[in-house]
Amino acid sequence: MQADKLIDRMTGQMKQMASQMSGLSPDMPPEQRARAEATQGKIMELSMEMSKTLLSKMDTIYADVFTEPELKAMKAFYSSPEGASAQLKQADVAKRMMPLVQELQRGLMPKIQQIMAEAQAEEAKAAAPMPAPVAAPAAKPTEPAK
Repeated sequence: MQADKLIDRMTGQMKQMASQMSGLSPDMPPEQRARAEATQGKIMELSMEMSKTLLSKMDTIYADVFTEPELKAMKAFYSSPEGASAQLKQADVAKRMMPLVQELQRGLMPKIQQIMAEAQAEEAKAAAPMPAPVAAPAAKPTEPAK
């Protein structure tokens, strides 16, 4: 499936997205921009190393998950003009999906935070010691009737 080539094609897009996400601004002081770019570079390098490690394990994973006839069919597809076209377009698909994923995450985060706050409140309530029962006031002795 030439996943390594797909990763290479996506690298430029990943750098662009990382730049947007890190808030690099053209009006940043040069020293601050240089530090931010260096940090961004380290993160990209680490991400690429992780991606290449993942790719090195894909053969084994595919062999465990798919049957030999399925693997042969996939190879035939990706060797075809349509399959080659699909491979080339995967980076564009990922690029177009990223803003949607980010939008969904922004909407999801407040909901997750609300669920977590409710769970913490319930946990605190369950862990709080029960107050001692309040005794009822003693009954007044009744006066004998006259």
